Amino acid sequence: MTWRRRPSVPPRLSARQAVQAFAVVAAGALSLRAAEIALGIGMPGTAWLSSDVLHGALEATAAALCLLRARVAPRDRGAWLLVGTGLLAYGIGDGIWNLTSGDSPPSFPTIADGFWISFYLLVIAGTALLVHGHVRLSQRALWLDAAIGGAVVAAVGLPAVLATGLGFAGSSTEAAAVNITYPILDLSLVASVVAVYALTGWRPGAMWIVYGGGMTLLAAADIMFLTAPTVGAVETGLRPIYTLSLVLIGVAAWQTTDDVAHGDMRSLRVMVLPSAFSL
Repeated sequence: MTWRRRPSVPPRLSARQAVQAFAVVAAGALSLRAAEIALGIGMPGTAWLSSDVLHGALEATAAALCLLRARVAPRDRGAWLLVGTGLLAYGIGDGIWNLTSGDSPPSFPTIADGFWISFYLLVIAGTALLVHGHVRLSQRALWLDAAIGGAVVAAVGLPAVLATGLGFAGSSTEAAAVNITYPILDLSLVASVVAVYALTGWRPGAMWIVYGGGMTLLAAADIMFLTAPTVGAVETGLRPIYTLSLVLIGVAAWQTTDDVAHGDMRSLRVMVLPSAFSL
């Protein structure tokens, strides 16, 4: 009797493995570009790393990852649909900016700012749904206390910040107000993620780690934006950081996470650390 050897079938690449491979390649390319800018050098064959098409494609891919996750994960469908739509809005804002800026960038605020701010509002709503779906709180009223406290800090601090003329040199009050809105929204998102870290005993799972990493990079870029002397400096120096932050948010949709049951909001570490971080 003759035995026929069946041809070996290579293992199929799972969706999560494909997303992780995309994350490694994208992070490597953007980190290389950031290193070139920081060191003031240009490596041969890397000009494409600064292409509007490349950054737009990476942003679109990040949005698609969230929207695809919403399709296959019924439990978190609403959350990732909001986050994915927010990433899409951010990409549209970037596209409008690239088309209208040219050699002389338009005065602030622009139509693109409307899409960028929409991104934050959508992502804030999506983050709230993620927290609601994976964290079971025993003291829900404290979330309201935290929101009220944050609003008070913003109301008191914002006029003082605007009085310094924060923003690009010669910018209007409206431009300064729009500019400072971004880091305030960024830090609000990061603080909420830090609160989730605390609730999980600082073992939040891969999804929250990657998601928080993306939010932290975005907050850092927005804060550096406020200190940049010119718009051109922002476009060249910070763009890889912005794009990488959006990629991480998209990749987070395909990472695993565990539920937190009966999180004790009375814990000192839950209240003190996020509050200090917000301030």
